[in-house]
Amino acid sequence: MSDFVTDSILAAIELPALAENTASRLRKVNSLINQADIHLGKIAGGPGKDPDFDHHRKEIKVFLENAAKKAKRLPTKLREATLRRILDIAEQAGIEVSI
Repeated sequence: MSDFVTDSILAAIELPALAENTASRLRKVNSLINQADIHLGKIAGGPGKDPDFDHHRKEIKVFLENAAKKAKRLPTKLREATLRRILDIAEQAGIEVSI
C-alpha cells in the first residue's frame, strides 16, 4: 500500500476522534463558563453588600482560568468566541484572567 493511501486511511480514522474531542472539550469549557456565570449572578450589590462577594469572585476566577486553559486547544473561531465570553464575565466580576 502506498504512503498516500495509508495516510488517507489513518486520517479518515482519526478525523471523527478529533471532532469528538473538540465537541467534548467545548462542552467542558462551556460548563466551566456557565459555573462562573452562576457565581456572577450570586454577587449581590458588590463589595460591602454581599458577605460572600470575595468568595464568589475567587470561584469565578478559578472557573474562568480553567475554561481558558481548555479553550486554548479549540479550533480558532471557537477559541476566539470562547475567550471573548471568558473576558466578558471576568470584566463584569472585576477580575483579571490570564489567557
